[in-house]
Parts: sequence; structure tokens; C-alpha cells
Amino acid sequence: MQKIESRKDLENWDSYVAYLRDALKLVDDGSPAFISKKKIDFDTGKGVWKGYAFLAGRKAIIAVQKLKSDGVLFVEGLCDREGKDLLFTGFAKPELVKGARKTAVRLKLGYKIHAPDLPGADEDDTSDADSDEEPSATEERGRDAFAKLKKRMTVLIRDSLRSDSPVKTLVAGLLREALAFEKSGDWLAATQRYEQIDGAIASAASKEAWREPAAADAKKLTPERRKAIVDDLGKMDKNIDRLLDALG
Repeated sequence: MQKIESRKDLENWDSYVAYLRDALKLVDDGSPAFISKKKIDFDTGKGVWKGYAFLAGRKAIIAVQKLKSDGVLFVEGLCDREGKDLLFTGFAKPELVKGARKTAVRLKLGYKIHAPDLPGADEDDTSDADSDEEPSATEERGRDAFAKLKKRMTVLIRDSLRSDSPVKTLVAGLLREALAFEKSGDWLAATQRYEQIDGAIASAASKEAWREPAAADAKKLTPERRKAIVDDLGKMDKNIDRLLDALG
């Protein structure tokens, strides 16, 4: 029986299919079932297909433990099998079950995943399970548009984070989210965060009057309060330095 002992094993589509071909035959009522928290970049031999990985059966427990040490995390539920119908229960998020259903279709082993305890998860949403492995034209355009926006915004963001702008904290938070979305390949969400950063910086630039009141208020601060502010700013500067390194 094929084994899944590492991320590399899981990402190899042929190995994954071979593993499930045998493992799913052993699934009985009340077997453990697992769905990956994030999509996996499956190497199909023709390209990369992003999809949620699912595992089921007693042997899946060992595979999940080994994959956890390799940075692949799963959500756990239960699985009953009725012929080629896999009944998943105990999963709170419909999108995970829908993702697993798409993966099951792409396996071409004849199995179908159902979630009787999760309304909406059984809606037919497997249209892209057999789509081309290469990134779609829409995804390419989204990535290109994001890259142009990021290039334009990088200098503005650096200047904002190194200044004493009143939106510095807001920009740092939005940038942290944008970088996370960029890493996951969600170009639309990443673009939206950069646009929000652009708006925040523009708003601050049009309200230079904040500086005088801030300076006046600063004169009223006690020495203890001044020290606390300096300490807080020092911690913020360290976090911002890490963000700037990630920004590139």
C-alpha cells in the first residue's frame, strides 16, 4: 500500500491517488476523516492543481501525524462509507467539505463525498475539479495587476511606516494581511488590502493639521507617560522592521 509520510508524498498526485485507492476501501462506519486546512499544490505531472486534500480511515491518523510535522495541518471529522459514497460528518466549514468533494471528483476513483449534517455543503460545486492545471487567464491578470500595484505602493508604504503618520498602525495591519494573502495566492484580497493602504496614506497626507494638535498634546504628557509611549513605539518599530523585510 502506498504511504503518505511527507508533504512531498502528498503533493505528488499519483502517489496521493494510489494511497486513497487502497485506503478508502478500508473505511468503515465511524472512521476518522481529515481535510487539509489549506489547499495543497498537487503536482499532476502536467502542472499544478490547487485543491484540498482529504484522508480517511484508521491509517490516515498516522499519515496526518507525519504531515503535521511537515507543516500540513488538517481538520478532523468522521466518515461512514456506503459503497462509493463517503459520508463526512463533524466538519464545521462547508467550504472544506466542498473542496474535498472537488478533489474526490478529480481522483476519478468513483467516490463521492456528502455532508448530511452540514447544510449547503452538498451543493454541486465541482465544475473546476477537472479544469486545466495551468493558472487561468483571469488568475494571471489578477496576479499581474497586483504586482503592478505593489510595485507602485512599496515606496509609499515604506515612507509611511518609517514616519510618525497617524495611520502608521493601520497601514502596518493592512500590510500584514496583504502579505498573507499574497503568500496564499489570493490576488484579489491582496489587491484590496493594498488599495485600502493607498486610501489611508492619501487620507493622512490631506490632513497635515494633525501634527500641531499632536505636538501640543505631547507637551502635556507626564515623564512616566512619555516613557511608556517610547517603549510602545520601540516594540512597534521592531514589528515594522519585520514587515518591511517581508515587503521586499
